[in-house]
Amino acid sequence: MTKPIGADVVNAFLVPALELLRTHLRESRIGPLTVTDELPPTAQVSVDMIVHGNLEGPVRWSFDDRIARVLANAVGLGSASVDPGSPECLDALGEIANTIAGNATGPLLEAGYRVELVPPTPTAVSGVLPAVESDKVLHVTLLTPAGDMKMSFGLRVSR
Repeated sequence: MTKPIGADVVNAFLVPALELLRTHLRESRIGPLTVTDELPPTAQVSVDMIVHGNLEGPVRWSFDDRIARVLANAVGLGSASVDPGSPECLDALGEIANTIAGNATGPLLEAGYRVELVPPTPTAVSGVLPAVESDKVLHVTLLTPAGDMKMSFGLRVSR
């Protein structure tokens, strides 16, 4: 039996995401939150990660083109003119997602969730993540001067 995720799970991912964005872009804030029955098609660039354990399901990071370029440049794996779909940019965004997820594991463990993270898969192709048993998906938009990053949580608690 599964149940929806709570604020403890969402915050475990949001806090490191906001810290990372503030480190590289000096400013970020939480924008719109929405709940849907499905993961929407990705932006041009996205990173998908599957979580197993007490939490099950996908997490998706979607990036506007401009923020993808800026973040790739900020972590030293691209330049301001890099193509968002280039291998360098995708590698950089995969590393960013991996860092955020890695920093989330401590708070998740403290909250009683033992998780295993499948390495992130960056993609430059539109599409959808694997189906999540028609459960609700929480979408959180993080706003920065360089563009938006959306985090989509298709996670369920399975205790």
